[in-house]
Amino acid sequence: MRRVFVLEDDQERQDWFLKRFFGHTVDIAVSVAEGLTLLKTNRYDTIFLDHDLEFHHYGSNERDDETTGYAVAGYLAQNPRKQPNALVVVHSMNPSGSRRMLDVLRDHGINARQLPFPQLKRAPITM
Repeated sequence: MRRVFVLEDDQERQDWFLKRFFGHTVDIAVSVAEGLTLLKTNRYDTIFLDHDLEFHHYGSNERDDETTGYAVAGYLAQNPRKQPNALVVVHSMNPSGSRRMLDVLRDHGINARQLPFPQLKRAPITM
């Protein structure tokens, strides 16, 4: 059984992840604080990160790095030994937020890729 971490605040997407990874352990965080708590105490095989987590961020060009998925990406980048073998998938549909997250992860040697949620739904995911 694999262990999957999901940072996502949308209930429909959360339900999709739970169905997609049925039979595996799936931990879902809806906020940066919840996500950091889970990542500090568990090891994951695959980590899915959304960027826009609070309603006021949706569709906005303003960023608040402490309340978006960028804060979690930054934590992973600064603590690569916490999740040493995890594949990180940025599934956000925010192009600039996704790019920033990928950049910080890859700059620190994290195995990361971008797959916006609509594409993720159609992609085969091997863990």
